[in-house]
Amino acid sequence: MTHIVYVVGPPAVGKSTVLAALERTAVKTFATTAVDNPHLAEAWTDKALAYRSQRWFIERHMRIMREASSFVRVFVEDDPLFSTTAHTEAMATRGLLDMEQVQRLARVARSTQRAVAAAGHTATVILLDAPTEVLAERMARRDGRFPGDVEWLTDIAERMRASRVDGQQAIMTDAGQPEALARCLLAHPNAALPLLGSSPAEQEDL
Repeated sequence: MTHIVYVVGPPAVGKSTVLAALERTAVKTFATTAVDNPHLAEAWTDKALAYRSQRWFIERHMRIMREASSFVRVFVEDDPLFSTTAHTEAMATRGLLDMEQVQRLARVARSTQRAVAAAGHTATVILLDAPTEVLAERMARRDGRFPGDVEWLTDIAERMRASRVDGQQAIMTDAGQPEALARCLLAHPNAALPLLGSSPAEQEDL
């Protein structure tokens, strides 16, 4: 049985940086960075690529799940349902996806979660966050490696914050101290959001 810790958050929050710090402690990590997605660069201007970018992301997580079975605990960048929901809904508001595509992607993402449960794995979600102005500043330093704009970034961040469970605390990231944050995650791996899709109402929808 593997415990999967999904490290999620809006673009530029520092997920990849934190996972790199975790990997330096000999913890197994799996990254799903934006630069690896061949469809993402034009996804916010091309309807076909918008869908493909999210489908690629979910399929990447399916492969990660199979690889993760060899470990007791792994840290994974982004969660297929949590992250896909925020991005696809934001794409839909811009006319890049229709509701049928959003629902189709959600069904595929949920199937990934069912596979995790069927394999006997457990999972939690840790939401990293930072003020929107900080996220915008970090993204501006990426030299155009990431699509979108501040309005899009704000939309994604707000959707992720709204998905938090009442009473749960997100972890505010400090880009200058990824090692400290990595130690925090190692010490408190369960100080996290429940895996989305685990509520009775959502299970019925599956």
